[in-house]
Amino acid sequence: MRKDTYSKSAQNNKMIEKKIVGYSDALSVRPKDKISFMISCDPEIKFINSRFVKLIQGDTNPEGPGFKEKVVEYDVKKYKAINQKIYSGSYIYIPLKKEIKLLKDFTFMAFIMPTLNNKKNQSIVTSGNYPNNSFDLLINKNFCLELNLENKRLVSLKNKFVKKNWYLIGFTFLKENNRIDLFQFPINHENTSYEIRTKTQIRKIFKLSKNIGIASSVIKNKQGIIKNFNNFNGKIDNPKFFAKHVSHSTISYIAKNPGLNLKLKKIIYWDFAKHISSDKIIDKGPHKLDGYTVNFPARAMKGVLWDGEEFNWKHKPSHYSAIHFHDDDIYDAKWKKTFDWIVPEGIKSGLYCAHVYDNNNNEDYIPFTIIPSKRSKKNKILFLVPTASYIAYANDHNAINGQNYEMLMGRLTVLQKEDIFLDKHREFGLSTYDTHSDGSGVCYSSRLRPILNMRPKYSSSNGGVGSGLWQFNADTHIIDWLEHKNYEYDTITDEDLEKEGIDIIKDYKVILTSSHPEYHSTKCWDSINKYQSMGGNLMYLGGNGWYWRIVWDKKFPGIIEVRRAEGGVRSWEAEAGEYYHSFNGEYGGLWRRLGRAPNKLLGIGFSGQGFDVSSYYRRTKQSYLKEVEFIFDNVEDEILGDFGLVGGGAAGLELDRYDQNLGSPKNCYILATSENHSDLYLGVTEEIGVNMPNQSGSQNPNVKADLVYFKKNSGSKNFATGSIAWSGSLSFNNYNNNISKITSNVLNNFIK
Repeated sequence: MRKDTYSKSAQNNKMIEKKIVGYSDALSVRPKDKISFMISCDPEIKFINSRFVKLIQGDTNPEGPGFKEKVVEYDVKKYKAINQKIYSGSYIYIPLKKEIKLLKDFTFMAFIMPTLNNKKNQSIVTSGNYPNNSFDLLINKNFCLELNLENKRLVSLKNKFVKKNWYLIGFTFLKENNRIDLFQFPINHENTSYEIRTKTQIRKIFKLSKNIGIASSVIKNKQGIIKNFNNFNGKIDNPKFFAKHVSHSTISYIAKNPGLNLKLKKIIYWDFAKHISSDKIIDKGPHKLDGYTVNFPARAMKGVLWDGEEFNWKHKPSHYSAIHFHDDDIYDAKWKKTFDWIVPEGIKSGLYCAHVYDNNNNEDYIPFTIIPSKRSKKNKILFLVPTASYIAYANDHNAINGQNYEMLMGRLTVLQKEDIFLDKHREFGLSTYDTHSDGSGVCYSSRLRPILNMRPKYSSSNGGVGSGLWQFNADTHIIDWLEHKNYEYDTITDEDLEKEGIDIIKDYKVILTSSHPEYHSTKCWDSINKYQSMGGNLMYLGGNGWYWRIVWDKKFPGIIEVRRAEGGVRSWEAEAGEYYHSFNGEYGGLWRRLGRAPNKLLGIGFSGQGFDVSSYYRRTKQSYLKEVEFIFDNVEDEILGDFGLVGGGAAGLELDRYDQNLGSPKNCYILATSENHSDLYLGVTEEIGVNMPNQSGSQNPNVKADLVYFKKNSGSKNFATGSIAWSGSLSFNNYNNNISKITSNVLNNFIK
């Protein structure tokens, strides 16, 4: 559960506000194609300017080379600033073509599991255009069931819900005396009694009009824009309307036998077990009131029938017919477009930004990648931009809400204005490292919203002492090094690799990874493996790579899913029975536990982490062998990387080591190994069988980074650094250092 820990004085301090924020409709684009930008500004800002820059170095640390950009194009046109809101919260929207009046006996019922008492109204099912709902079955501010009719309370119960327990809830209507019975029956839990309350002589007509919302009240304006209010937090399982007044005894019997198939005529029956891998909601009743989910509530969730016999939802969908809704889910901010950019023909591939600003030093940099045209001549070098990892960390709240965070970091947390802004504006969405407001883990994350920690100039709290760079901005150290050394290179994203597969990478001599390529889909894993089998060379310039399996949605762009199944370093874990991805049914978790440890691709795999200071490598005897002498050409030092912008050394943050038991090739050369890590560095949790007091850096021999080189039978040459901090050492001493020299020696050899 999150805690809002920033002070009121900080909330009221306008200096911390990000007054201009935006996002693009894509993170990669080809020359001659269009990319669109959506911008929101504080109301006090009237106009904004824009320009497009090639991003070279995003690190503002004065100890480093400094922020670097190259202007590509100014947009002389001023744009009218508008303030745009995000309506977060997931729900189901059912459009109605005509009004349906419920003039005879009927019953509505659903199984629900409330997960948050937020002392607000939480709509379960509504009809109408909020606030003018024809009816609204909701959990009220007292955490009790309530039925409203035409915006007035009709009847409410006194029994409060118990969080994370299943209930059969609903209401029945008996035309004979215009009677409503509102009911709530607990499912398989003690110390909670059922409750039924009756209201007679109801003079108003129940009707389904304009819109139906499940897990929210909705409004559709004249422009066709749908907004949501009073979001429900919890699971809902197969809501339905029967064309009959169901007796109290029958309701009680259903509560005791949730799997009972009533032989009653259904007016509406939304079957959530159908089309789990989509946004579709199917009505199996005569009216065919189909709908769709909005903002990606979690699907493939255990329903009221789940009994632990089957863990794969594809094998028994009826046991996974629940949908888990959250008031802080978000997929697409759906802001109005501010401007487009047609990418100039002939522009170089690389990292770029739309720089949006006003005349008072308010600004936002919105990054994207320009990838080569399909028919253009490719460079020999490809930098693979890890957008899945950026999206996984998008807008993480670790700095403020991370459990025992300062203890983990070993220092006081320095908050950036982006951190405080995101804590205040929860509607901007969460990362897969956060938990929802009800405490459940975030398994979906999208790029179609402003991502304020995916920016140049941003310093992350878990990026180590010094520059504090993590993910996107840390990767600009590699881009800066390539530019300084005058290497010609291309960039693509792993989202492009997911779409196009091996064809988009097969022609490159060498692929350079980022500093932290942690999240990969099966197709991306297979494509890199295929690339190596075709003789392609790989330079893994980071740590903790190929760690978690993720899935990209096939229909909706820019959203990933991660199920944190058994094992792994994680801020939350998936509940038992919810390990299989909803997008495609693949089992989630660590690639290591899926039989594809990163060691098989990279030669090394995740072994330990620490976030205070970085250390150095010491060369091994193998590094002096003739077979690898090209790597150390003009490098006489035994100690490597005892310097750097990220933690003060090249071996830091997250570390990978060689291990034949996990698939590291026998023909690997271990060139150097890091040492002297602090006791805040700890071994990874997946290697702890029995907890022991010797897990820290000074005692655990597995807490280390191994620098390795190996060749595959295909001729593929592979080099791996095993450290996130490696790239932060490249620019030391005006790029004249042993880390920079080793990297260029390897790259020069790989592109021959």
